[in-house]
Amino acid sequence: MNLYERNIKALGKHHPDLVELIESVAIDEDKIKVLHADSGEPRILYKKDNGEEIYIHSADDPTKCADQAIDLLGKMEKEGVAVLFGFGLGYFADEVLKKFEKGHLLLVYEATPALFRAALETRDLSDLLESEKVKVILGQDADDFSMLHSHHHLIINGKFWIVKHHPSVKLNEEAYDRFHKRLLEEKRLSDTGVGTAIGLGKEFMNTFMANVPSLIRKPGVSKLKGLFEGRPAIVVSGGPSLEKNFHLLKKAKGRAIIIAVDVVLPTLLPAGIVPDILVAIDPLPQNIAVFKDNPLLKDVPFICLAQYTPETVNIYPGPMFLNTVAGNPIFQWLSSFWEDKGYIECFGGSVAHLGFAAAEYIGANAVALIGQDLSFEEKFHAGDATELLRTFQNKQVPDYRKGAEMADDIFGEKRYTLITLLSFKTSFEKKIKAFSGKVINATECGLPIEGAKIMRLSDFIGEYCDLAPIDTHSILLELMKSEVSYNLDGLISQVKDARAIFTDIKKNAERTLKYIHKAKKLKEKKQEENPQLHNILDKLEKIREKVAHPILNIIAAYHYKLELYLMKQDIKEIDEIEDKWEKLEAQLIRGLNYYGELLEAITLFIKPLDKLITGLNREAKVNGILMDDSLPEYDRSFRVGMIYKRAGMATQAVRYLEPLVSGQWAEDRGQKGEDSGQWAVGSGQWAEDRGQESGVASQRTRPPRLSESDGGQATDNGQRTTAGTNLYLALAEAYLQQFRFYEAKEVLEKIERRGVKGKNQKARIEELLKVCDEKIQEWEERKGRMEKLLEEAEANYGSHLESGYFYFRIKDYERAEKAYLGAVEEAQETGKHLVEAYYGLAHTYLAVDDPEKAVDVFEKAIEVDDTNPILYRDIGFIALQNNDFANAEIFFTKAIELAPNVPEVYEPLANLWVNIGEIQKAISLYENALAVNPDDATIQRNLAILYNKMIEETVREETVH
Repeated sequence: MNLYERNIKALGKHHPDLVELIESVAIDEDKIKVLHADSGEPRILYKKDNGEEIYIHSADDPTKCADQAIDLLGKMEKEGVAVLFGFGLGYFADEVLKKFEKGHLLLVYEATPALFRAALETRDLSDLLESEKVKVILGQDADDFSMLHSHHHLIINGKFWIVKHHPSVKLNEEAYDRFHKRLLEEKRLSDTGVGTAIGLGKEFMNTFMANVPSLIRKPGVSKLKGLFEGRPAIVVSGGPSLEKNFHLLKKAKGRAIIIAVDVVLPTLLPAGIVPDILVAIDPLPQNIAVFKDNPLLKDVPFICLAQYTPETVNIYPGPMFLNTVAGNPIFQWLSSFWEDKGYIECFGGSVAHLGFAAAEYIGANAVALIGQDLSFEEKFHAGDATELLRTFQNKQVPDYRKGAEMADDIFGEKRYTLITLLSFKTSFEKKIKAFSGKVINATECGLPIEGAKIMRLSDFIGEYCDLAPIDTHSILLELMKSEVSYNLDGLISQVKDARAIFTDIKKNAERTLKYIHKAKKLKEKKQEENPQLHNILDKLEKIREKVAHPILNIIAAYHYKLELYLMKQDIKEIDEIEDKWEKLEAQLIRGLNYYGELLEAITLFIKPLDKLITGLNREAKVNGILMDDSLPEYDRSFRVGMIYKRAGMATQAVRYLEPLVSGQWAEDRGQKGEDSGQWAVGSGQWAEDRGQESGVASQRTRPPRLSESDGGQATDNGQRTTAGTNLYLALAEAYLQQFRFYEAKEVLEKIERRGVKGKNQKARIEELLKVCDEKIQEWEERKGRMEKLLEEAEANYGSHLESGYFYFRIKDYERAEKAYLGAVEEAQETGKHLVEAYYGLAHTYLAVDDPEKAVDVFEKAIEVDDTNPILYRDIGFIALQNNDFANAEIFFTKAIELAPNVPEVYEPLANLWVNIGEIQKAISLYENALAVNPDDATIQRNLAILYNKMIEETVREETVH
């Protein structure tokens, strides 16, 4: 086996995908020549396409040179991720690898595969290539950064270095610059993801545990898989540009699936725009601010992450489909006890990414992004969202521009952005590459997103949404009736058993800490040979086995140090210390840190675990009541409804109480002649739901009367009225929890009309009615603000003329031409803005280098308005570009005649005369211009320049003569 064969075999061990690439590469001997350094080691002379020759490696000793170069980088720790730009003949890779001893990873990027093959043919690199700690990436378009995400624990702790082998980099600087940019983008993305996991990991687990009692009874997103196959989707994000085009969503309703992120609710719903699907991800308490006091939530189906804020999950009044959280340890631990809910990957860490993933999941073939600015100027969100979120936190709205980055927007202009927003941009771009459909950036503002075609939202709707409308809400509402399955008894047993295990581990961890402290004191007193020390160490070893339980992996996210310990990041290094007493000291210190962290983590974890046990016991009690045939069916539902109300689970409470009120009023209607038809909603469904949850079929024509379970006797009409009042009050209070003020008010007014005897009940009703009136007034005011914003968007969005300007600015001249032609046609009908339409069209033709068409259009514009100086000026520029100085002079002169008070029109003619040597004529022109515009600084400056130029030429001529 020759040198190359040995190397290629080693490469194939961990990089089989690269073997075929290398085998297909041919080495051009005119480009790559193998020479030898003074030390005898091989080196390379590489000739670039432009003839430039570059020596790869030192002429003296390449190995020694590489070692010295690496030393200049400073101390490299024993573990970390090093990225080497340029492989050369592998000397740098060898030396970098030597600087690491444990836990290292070396990523080698070589943009020139032919050079890499030359290395395989020249040096024995088999040990390097066989190492599982070496990752090789080849080619100028390489885009594999998976190792960054798999080694995030090193990167987040700063153990990350970039080393450049400059001679190799010089071979293709453009490719290395591109790779460097992508590398930093991926690192930023990894940092953001890990930072979120560290900062919110504990919160994710706590919220998920709090949601489990609700989760088991709700359908999952699996019901939505491919549901709207072939339909377009619009993902609505909360960027400030949303205020420009959100009015168009009404036009798209029913034709495209409108998926909104939670932060846009305060903008859309008050304006009367109801999205088809809502998405949300972060379990932050302040997120309730965007839901709060919004009575239209009941009309919006919600794809809710199973670890979302429990306060929202428990009160949300609309259809809800839960999305699995695959990376949550608690989910992995307990998910076998309920049916598969389905999984939509939130691939990039933001709620907008979940919106896009949801669009793909439901089968959308084209996805438009709006409000996806990824940048800002002054406002950070559209509408009142920023203020609502900050007010909820009792904080002032900050100036987000302080410390912000700057980036080019779709028009090439600078806008403010943040590191997190740039990482979101990178995530979108990666996802779009793998998406089989079309992605349209219809934000009409903000940063460009690679892979997403820029288009106005009106054009997206016109081109992609020309479909028969469908009633998405009815479709999704029907899916809510789907049966769900779960093993509540097994779930309760699993959780209680874990509680017992954690309690036992906690006791042993406490004992361990006591022994460690005793051992440390003996060690500090130099009593290494004391039998008591050895006895303590023996006990520690026995207890350690009791503490080392696999269940501890569940709580790693409670402390990142604990996670690192469980990942064995430093244990190996300590255990290899040769001196036994030095090793013992390190082990004791490690034990103090670990068991201290462990105790704190268990203490923190047991609190939400106990709440989960309480919640699951409640669900078991509910199931027991629903299946108790000895109770009247009406009574069962009332008891269950009140259990949920007391638990703060308004959604479940309404589910059971609402049908009872509907039925009660149906009975009262026969007695009092009142119309309660509007309250029949849900009463039929109640029977069906009851059959699903308890296994008991229910068919009833009227409800049985309340029993003494509500404080009244079924045979006493007065007491039954009091009991009924309590039912209505409970429902009204649950409605208020869900922000359904109008319905709550209607229920309360109904009670008043029935008559209330108790003083406390009267006071409570008055109090709640006052709350309803206040909230309704606030809502109406909010509606007024957002409706005004909607009207402004409709008035300012513009027509074909604005579209033409938009596409011209983003250099989409084909669409610009189409839009301007439409603007011309529209203007010819209305008699307005025809010159502007012609002007834009002419400049579009100039942009695509078609001056003849541009002149024709300018002439048509002059026919419409022969007094417009700008038209003559621009035709003059076209003539000047064609070296037609005579006509250019005519047109420039005409522009000045029409607008002598406009300083800008003088400069083209003056420049023309200067270029043909008529400086005096240019001076005379500016003198005349100054007489008309005596205070214009530009004319004064240009005239002074020409005076100086004239003086210089005069001096030059005198010198020559």
